[in-house]
Amino acid sequence: MTCWPPEGAEHSAGRWALPAAPALPGRQLVYTRAVRVAAAVVFVLASCGRLGFVDTGLVVEQTDTTATLTAPGRFKLVFDRRYEWQPVRWFDLASDPDRDLIDKAPIDASRNMIQGLLVRWADDWQIAGEGSDPTIGIERLDPDHVRLTTGWTWTTPTRQFAVSIVHTIAGDGQWTLDAKVSDPTGDTSPLQQMEYADAHLTPDLAWEVTTAGTSYEFVAMGVTPAPAIQVIRETSLGTLQSDELNNRYWAVGSVAMPLELTWTVTLGQR
Repeated sequence: MTCWPPEGAEHSAGRWALPAAPALPGRQLVYTRAVRVAAAVVFVLASCGRLGFVDTGLVVEQTDTTATLTAPGRFKLVFDRRYEWQPVRWFDLASDPDRDLIDKAPIDASRNMIQGLLVRWADDWQIAGEGSDPTIGIERLDPDHVRLTTGWTWTTPTRQFAVSIVHTIAGDGQWTLDAKVSDPTGDTSPLQQMEYADAHLTPDLAWEVTTAGTSYEFVAMGVTPAPAIQVIRETSLGTLQSDELNNRYWAVGSVAMPLELTWTVTLGQR
């Protein structure tokens, strides 16, 4: 992604300088200078070796291994390259900015996810952390919305799967995931099984769960304000299941290929 300087900026000796504010009367001059200083801060963050967007909605920072989205005072999500650029850390900034609300079970990397996708072929599960060639693209849609386009390849002894998930996230906690799974060779043989919208929440908190066929919601107990996550299935596919107390996902058997899925997430407090 290319980061452009504020309009009217001039480059000299490796630095960008903003043009002087016009001679405007009184408070208007102060306001104009304040706006230009704010624009300079945004551009400095964007040009110091990492991707950076700063505004009143979302703050986005990217390194070689992580992409972090922060809605000040609300939430923070961390996407990790080791897990195909999928979200592995969730912080509710209103209740505890230092507490990761996602499970970190060392026995299974797929449990380190806030929203995971798994596929099964020839009795072999393909899970988070086992993909190759992970990619990510980050696009600012407007001051309050960011789109992350992620992709990777899962390879089995007999087949490959090309996977993409597009995350569209708003500063108010509204989050849409659009996923696609296909075989690069054009093979349309159905998957043996699939799980999606797979959430694993930290066992360090007690969670109250409410479920319906097309949605589930977790609310932390004993915390004020209480972190909450609601997930709604937009694609009519699968049955809601769980493997453990603080986990829910939709499971599908014999899935036709290629396939497309959409689900929505709301991060907030109760």
